[in-house]
Amino acid sequence: MKAIEKLMVIEEDRAYCQPCLSPIWDTSLAAHALLEVGDEAAARLKPASDWMRERQVLDVVGDWAAARPDVRPGGWAFQYNNAHYPDVDDTAVVVMALDRIDAAGNKEAIERGAEWILGLQSKNGGWGSFDADNEYYYLNHIPFADHGALLDPPTADVSARCLGMLAQLGYKMDDPRVKAAVDYLLREQEPEGCWFGRWGTNYIYGTWSVLAALNAIGLPPSHPAMMKAVAWLRSKQRPMAAGARAATAIGRRSPAARDRSRRRRKPPGRARLDGGGRGRPPRRRSVASSSSPRHRLSTASGTRTSTPRSASRACSICAITVIARSSRSGPWRATAT
Repeated sequence: MKAIEKLMVIEEDRAYCQPCLSPIWDTSLAAHALLEVGDEAAARLKPASDWMRERQVLDVVGDWAAARPDVRPGGWAFQYNNAHYPDVDDTAVVVMALDRIDAAGNKEAIERGAEWILGLQSKNGGWGSFDADNEYYYLNHIPFADHGALLDPPTADVSARCLGMLAQLGYKMDDPRVKAAVDYLLREQEPEGCWFGRWGTNYIYGTWSVLAALNAIGLPPSHPAMMKAVAWLRSKQRPMAAGARAATAIGRRSPAARDRSRRRRKPPGRARLDGGGRGRPPRRRSVASSSSPRHRLSTASGTRTSTPRSASRACSICAITVIARSSRSGPWRATAT
C-alpha cells in the first residue's frame, strides 16, 4: 500500500494514480534544458551526469534479448530501477545528454548505449520502445488487447529520437542503418504531412520529433517532407496555442485521415501463429500512451506524468522551435529539448 500511495497525485479537485515515476526521463530532459541555458546552469550538471551513468543497465539481459540475443545490454529505463525493461527512447535522450555534458568522460557509457540502440533497430529501419520487430498485429484482436495497443511496434517518435542521437554522435546518411531509419520515417509520414507520436500528444509530438531528427541528420529544409510537415504544423496552430483545447485540436485529423492511418497499420494478411519463439504477450511501456488522459511528458515537479494541459504547452513550444530551426540549414543538437 505504501508503494501505491507514493504514486498517488491528490489535488484539490481530482486525484489519480501514476503508473510509475519518471526520474531518468525527467533528469535527461532537464539536463538538455540546462545545457541550452549554458554558463552556470550547464556547469552544475556533473552530479546529474554521474547519476544517469550509474543507472545504465550493463549486466542484466532483459526480455528484448528474445529478439536480439547477440546484443549486449547498455540501455536506460524510464523509472528509478527497471533493469529488465530499458527502452531506447530514454536511452537515446540520456546518451545525447551525456555526450553534451562530457563526451570524453562519458565515452564508455555513450558507446554502450549507442551499441544497444543500434542492436534493437527493427528490420523496417525504425525502433520500438522496448523491443525489435514487435509487429504481431493479430494480438491486438484478442479480448484483453488493451484497446488495440498491446504491441510495441516501431513508431515515428521513438525512431526519431534514435536517429537524432546517431546524428549527434557523428553518424551520416552514408551509414546503411541511418539510411534505413530515414527511409522508415519518410514512409511513415501521413498524407497531410504530419507524423503520429505514440508516446506524446498525438501528431504534434510525432511531427516535431521527426522534423528535429531529419534536420539533425542533414535533410535540407527544402526537402518536400520537411516543407510539408512545417506547413501542416503552421496550419494547425491556434491563437490560444497553450491551452488544453489546443492540444486536442492541433493534433486532430479528419476521420478519413484516421481511417487511412488504420489501414496502413492493420494486421498482416497471414498471422504468424507459431510465434517464432516470440509468442509471449509483448511488453507495454509502463506509462500512459498517447490516447490516455495523462501523457508521458515531464512536468515542473519532475515526478508525475503530465496532464493534457501541460502536455499541450510542451508540444506547442517544441513545435514552434522546430518550425524555426527546420528553416535553417545544418543539424542542431538539442533534439530532445
